[in-house]
Amino acid sequence: MSIARAWGDFKTYCTEVGPGRGRPARPEQCGVCDGRRVWFNGWRWVLITLLVDGQPHRPAGWVPIQRVRCARRECRRSWTVRPPWLYPHRTLEPDLAERAALTYLLDLRATYTSVATAVGCSWAGGIGSATVRRFVEEGARVGIADVDEARGCALADALGDAALFLRCDHGNADDCGAAVAAVVARWGQLDILFNNAGIGWTGTFDEVADRDVGELMRANLVGPLLMTRAALPALRARGQALRARHVSPVVLFTASGLGLHARPAVSLYTVTKHGVVGLMRSLALDEGPNNVRVNAICPGIVETSLMYRTMARWGDAQTILERSRQEAPLRRIADTGDVANAAVFLASDEAKAIHGACLVVDGGVHG
Repeated sequence: MSIARAWGDFKTYCTEVGPGRGRPARPEQCGVCDGRRVWFNGWRWVLITLLVDGQPHRPAGWVPIQRVRCARRECRRSWTVRPPWLYPHRTLEPDLAERAALTYLLDLRATYTSVATAVGCSWAGGIGSATVRRFVEEGARVGIADVDEARGCALADALGDAALFLRCDHGNADDCGAAVAAVVARWGQLDILFNNAGIGWTGTFDEVADRDVGELMRANLVGPLLMTRAALPALRARGQALRARHVSPVVLFTASGLGLHARPAVSLYTVTKHGVVGLMRSLALDEGPNNVRVNAICPGIVETSLMYRTMARWGDAQTILERSRQEAPLRRIADTGDVANAAVFLASDEAKAIHGACLVVDGGVHG
């Protein structure tokens, strides 16, 4: 990525969240009194110096970053909410010292959340739609890879320049390669792959038809495998560029609680999701040395159109949902937002030491 392009991307982010435009600071714990409430306390203008190949390059300009203060009356500590891709640094130019106590270094090789680039399969509906919206809220640029052109295009249009729809059947290796190439061509890098596409199935083992085996394996297991294979070269390249910062690009799978456990009448679906978990764990061992993190989300029952279609043959879906809620220790089940939040967390630098893990999101059913 060129210096001019990287700086342009960063200025665009700061313009979107600068004074008068930004969202309130995300809550964080006060480091002095451990208070968990903070208040927005204005903006601080700081000078950004570009860091190129590990060396300060030149002062690039001024940007606003947020300040917050502790809400506890006896504390009232205030501090700057420094984005994780900025590094405090003493000012490099004497004449600039009069204007700012310190500058910040911006590493052009860094995966800063505001311009992280993601591609995902089946992001147009349900969990996928909720997740892509959360990624965009966090500042990511997202390639929506899906076979549903109508919903995919509508979602991308609603999200503006931050999203790109890519018609992709992830069971087709050529489509997978084209989707990854389109994202890299548009944004110059790939930081996150979210394999979310899949279909459901219920029935007794005696009812498993040859056609069901082929369709379910292709959608739930072969597709994520092909998509990951297509994305790994770009992810490995990012992994090497980010190694010095001890952060990594990410491969993320949507598995299932049935990828870790089993229930009656879902044998074929359980086979595919156990396969996804096995693929994730094996890839984690293979790709860890390449500085690529690999994890899986394992949702329980989530109220989506897929759930309604899958459960229709067993009776009223609302009755099944209510029974599931009563079986959960929390007396509630996960919704699409809960799964989306888990995906954003696992893809973020806050989870930089989480690798080869299955994050269960089911209200405690399989705790």
